Amino acid sequence: MVRRLLVVLAACAAALIPSAAWADANLVVGRPGDLTVENGSTITAPVVVGNDGDATANGVMFYLRASSGLRSDARYANCQYLVDDRRTAMFCRFEQPVESGRFYTLSPPIELDVAAEHELGELYTYTWCTAETAFNCEFTGTPGEGPILTLVPVERPAATALIATDNVFVTVTDDQERTPMGYLAWPAGALVLGGMATWLGWRLFRRIKGDGHPQRTTEGR
Repeated sequence: MVRRLLVVLAACAAALIPSAAWADANLVVGRPGDLTVENGSTITAPVVVGNDGDATANGVMFYLRASSGLRSDARYANCQYLVDDRRTAMFCRFEQPVESGRFYTLSPPIELDVAAEHELGELYTYTWCTAETAFNCEFTGTPGEGPILTLVPVERPAATALIATDNVFVTVTDDQERTPMGYLAWPAGALVLGGMATWLGWRLFRRIKGDGHPQRTTEGR
């Protein structure tokens, strides 16, 4: 009797509480994989966000941070920027809702210029936030003065992360590094120079005696 009464009460409570109260948005991102590019080139950052939750996500935010060898000249009006010698960072707010079960990308896409001088590897990371997780995205920077950065629907990507953030490693190459001879150039040069220095040092040692003055030897003739 008590069990039946509890079941009835639970059913009544479920009927009184709207199902939407239990719904929640769950942002996820597409995983484009790492990139290999040439130094001095421009890459398009493949940024995709989706909603695997049961509710629409309103007021989503976007944060991107790129290492010093990656730069972007774009300055969108709904974004703020922080640029220095160590990084380029941007934070954007969107009025468009991210609906449940749908995926979106940025329009226009984010383009990053690869520096001509680099350390052979760069990195950019991006995160999407809702109002509840805004602390992971939000910062105060210099407001952009260009057009509005928007979201446009796309198909679900082949690979997605379980969370709303991803890191993309960018391997940067040049002509020397793309050829077998290029890979050997630096060690071969170091070996030659090291050998010459060793030979000259040995000859100098043989020519100098204990009094510190050069002396003629059979090696020095």
